[in-house]
Parts: sequence; C-alpha cells; structure tokens
Amino acid sequence: MYATNNKKIIFVNPPLSFTRRYGSLGYAGGNEPPVGLCYLAGTVRKKGFDTAIVDAQATGLNLNQTISLIMSYRPAYVGITAATMAIKSAYELASGIKEMDPAIKIIMGGCHVSSLPKETLEEYGSFDMGVIGEGEDTIVELMQALNRDEDLSAVKGIVSRRDKDILLSPPRNRIKDLDSLPYPAFDLLPDIKKFYRLPAQSLAGRRGFSLISSRGCFGKCLFCDKKVFGDRVTIHSAEYITEMACILNKDYGITDIMFEDDNFMVSKERLESIACLFKKRQLKVKWSALARIDSVNGESLRIAKSGGCWQISYGIESGCQRILDLYEKGITISQIKNAIALTKKAGLKIKCFFMWGNPSEDKNSLLDTSEFIKGLGIDDVSITFFTPYHGSRIWKDIRSYGRLDNDTEKMSCFELVFRPFGLTDDYLVSTRKKTLLDFYLRPRVFFSYLRRIRSMRLFKQLLLSAWCLFYYVFKRK
Repeated sequence: MYATNNKKIIFVNPPLSFTRRYGSLGYAGGNEPPVGLCYLAGTVRKKGFDTAIVDAQATGLNLNQTISLIMSYRPAYVGITAATMAIKSAYELASGIKEMDPAIKIIMGGCHVSSLPKETLEEYGSFDMGVIGEGEDTIVELMQALNRDEDLSAVKGIVSRRDKDILLSPPRNRIKDLDSLPYPAFDLLPDIKKFYRLPAQSLAGRRGFSLISSRGCFGKCLFCDKKVFGDRVTIHSAEYITEMACILNKDYGITDIMFEDDNFMVSKERLESIACLFKKRQLKVKWSALARIDSVNGESLRIAKSGGCWQISYGIESGCQRILDLYEKGITISQIKNAIALTKKAGLKIKCFFMWGNPSEDKNSLLDTSEFIKGLGIDDVSITFFTPYHGSRIWKDIRSYGRLDNDTEKMSCFELVFRPFGLTDDYLVSTRKKTLLDFYLRPRVFFSYLRRIRSMRLFKQLLLSAWCLFYYVFKRK
C-alpha cells in the first residue's frame, strides 16, 4: 500500500498507439493534446488540489510504464478519460493501479461513460465512479465529498458504487459561463514542442495545437453522440480565446491553432471580435476551424480570413441527398456546393469530412459520393468508415440497416465495424481506397500541398503522410 496525498488527483490519457487510433494511416495522424484534461487540471488546481497530467498516448508509454509513473505521484485519485475505443485500455490501466493500491479511487470521464454510465461500471469492475457530461464543477465537488467521506448521492452528475449497487445521481446543469473556468493547465502537459503535433494536412505554420472554444451543437444529426454537451451551445468570449492563443504562442511557440468546435462559426459577433483582437495583439498565429455548411456566408468567411484563418473544414458525410436526409443533416447538395464556392472565393483552403458505408448505403450512393468529392474542388478530404456510437439516436435502430461488429476497440472510425446490407467488406474498403487515391493524385491537390510548405519539419510530415496513404491504398489487406 502506498502513502497517498488525499488532495492529489492525476488526470490520465490512457495508452493507445497510433495504429490503434488510425489503423494503417497511423503515422499520418496527429498527436493532439488532451485539452479537456487541461481544463480539469486547471480547475482543481485553482480549488487547492495538487494535480498532474499523464498523457500516455502522446509520450508513447506502455501500460506498465504508465502505471509506474502514476504511482510515483502517490495520488489519492486517478481520473481517466476514455472514448469508446479506449475504454478497454482504460480498464487495464485502472486494474493495474488497483493491484498496486486498492485504496486509490478511479474516476472515469469521457463520452463512453457519459453515454453508458451504469453499463460501464457494471462491465468494468475497476472503475469506482464516473463523471457524466461536463466535468469541471463535478470533479471538484466529488473530490471534496470523498475527502470528507460524505454521501456521494448529493453530488450531481456522477455514477458511483454503493456496496453491490450502481447509483446514478441527478444530472448536473451545464456550465453557463465558460469564461468562468481557469485557463487550461497547458503547463502540466509533457513537453508541447516535442510530443504534440497537428496532422500535416491541418498545419499551415511551423508548430500547431488544437483548442475547443465552444461546447455543444444545435445540429440534430442522427449519428452524433451528444451525451456530454447536448444541444445547447456555450461559448468562450473572444477575449478568453485570444488570451489562450497568446499563451500558446508566447510560452510554447505555437504558430498554428486548429479550433475543433463542432461549429466555430456559431456567432458572427464573436468571430468579428476574434479577428479584431488577433490584429490588435499582433498575434502571429494562423488558425483553422470546423464549421457547419449552414452556418457560413460570404461575410463571415471574409471576416475569418481577415483574422488569420487559412482553412475551414466541413462535415458533409455523403454526396447522396437520400443519406443526408436520413441523417437529418438539414442541408442539401446545393447548399454544400454554394458554401464551398463562397469559401474558395474568400481565399480559404477547404477540407471536407465524409463517412463511408453509411446506413442505407448502396453502390450507387457510394459512386455518387466519390464523384461528388472529386467535383467539389476542395483541398483536402477525410474519409472514415461510418461508426455507430451508443449515445447517438441511430444506435437503437442500427441493426436494421446492416451488420455490426460491436468490438469497442475497433470503434476508431478507421476500422470497418458496420456493413450496410448488400455491401461486402472488400467493396467498402476498395472503393474508399480508390476514392482517396483519385482525389490525392490530382495535380491541383499535389501543388496545393507544395505551396503550404514553410519548413523542413512540415515537409517531412507531408512526406510521411503521403507514404502512409500509399501504403494503405496498395497493401493487400
């Protein structure tokens, strides 16, 4: 048994290799920071708790190395974040910690436990409790209750054990003012310059970092798991965002930020303020962002460009209107083409996300999507396999559309887990490969990448990405 500090919590991103995360395209992927853990660490630190972050994924630690590092801190609590594909890795880690010291409390967070709170604790006995939804207010209240040995039923937004029972407490209200949160504890991450990078396709400057400046999405997409943030959108102010960017630029040499909000363009007023503040602070940072097709217009795109934006990414999913309607995307093929045209006119690069093998997919819809991708005139594309998650609305009906491999470790979107009726694995994989190859072998796309190169580091990343792509496309299995 280890002597523990009853005010110390270690936040952990559990071990998960590049190839587990991205399959054969592994080393083309990015190593993005666990910003959610930085928010949690910053919050508990402000409340007087000792804390640290262990990012086993970024640093490449294996299970035993991760356990040893965690135990060296002598924590009373370990908070582990895990998406569905990492839940078994998180369980192995929790079990290893419990073997070393059963008294350490394991607190789970992330989208999987938020979607399946009782089921997660029933299946994985080493998890003591879980935080459901936003974690900042909950984790502080939970640790205070644990330190005082109080009844946890009064702590909202958790799932916990009481003897042999698993109990859900009442839900916690969303945080209304995101600016009330302390700045994320970037200083607790391992060496940012050494361990983190954006994917080469999402990088314009020398050194990149990803941020999230809002929470929630007003979209109603059938495939989306919204158990953490729901439908209501909350946003950081332009001042908060600018200060975060200044910290990253000044203290860590970050020159490129990728905003991974579900819809960064949700507020035109905030966008204008961000552009003004970036210019006023003479911030030498380029940025890219995700946006919904129905949230942009010519004016908002021009404002983004003036404020340092270089690329907008859109989640389109399919080039078949029938599938877009099934998903309740609320957009049309015509709207997509118009938004792409406006983005190009504003002088911005464009990346689009598509899903392959959707429910009700057939050979015609895949062909439509393939031709649509080639005809859009975009600069970059991401094509992942459709992967259903428990928290999505489509989950309950998914087996009426096809065959599902419910192995959580494969649910990365880069492995095939769902097969629509009438389509084989070979057909889905080969048509995805062909569409990727047809897109990237065009001279316009090739020269677009060449024009982005500003450093030897980026050149090497792009070269590695190209090698991974061709290895994936031409390998037999």
